[in-house]
Amino acid sequence: KLLMKCGYAAAASSWVTALMVSAAVVFFADLGFSNFGPQMARVVDMKGPVSYRLAKGEALEEMQSRRIGLPVGAEIVTKADSSVTLNLGENSFLAVRPLSLVRIVAVGEATTLELDMGRVIGSVQHTSKTKFKIRTPAATSSVVGTDFSVLTDSVKQTFVTVATGKINVTSTKSGGQGEVGPGQALNCPNN
Repeated sequence: KLLMKCGYAAAASSWVTALMVSAAVVFFADLGFSNFGPQMARVVDMKGPVSYRLAKGEALEEMQSRRIGLPVGAEIVTKADSSVTLNLGENSFLAVRPLSLVRIVAVGEATTLELDMGRVIGSVQHTSKTKFKIRTPAATSSVVGTDFSVLTDSVKQTFVTVATGKINVTSTKSGGQGEVGPGQALNCPNN
């Protein structure tokens, strides 16, 4: 079986709790900034030097402040001592952890992100119209209202951990599928 019980659930749960508390504090501190458009991700918190580019191939710039809007096509790069939290709309939040590269493919009711390397931790509220996907070199994770973590390592394998809810994972190479539920983890190799 692809699914295995794992000790990641407790760690993922504490990260998700920290992510949601951070997002709630920023939300209530800044209720006036809510119109960032349907095609933008909003930076709600950051720690350390975070770089971004608005389109693939452009030069990286360092983020100077929170509340920046990132359009579809933007890339985010975190260093060893940095992280950033994004509000992706539709009650979806994503923490981009250190040493990660994330590309925004779509934002809104059908949010899609590409995680080329590193780790993201997210919280997505399930609604009838929410579609949230994270693509890595080894798999596509379809999130169905959950608190989760997705990691891709240097050999491009993907690890998915779920604290609450569920994620459907499809292997990029084989097309094989698995469902990851609360307290479970899945490893999808890139071969």
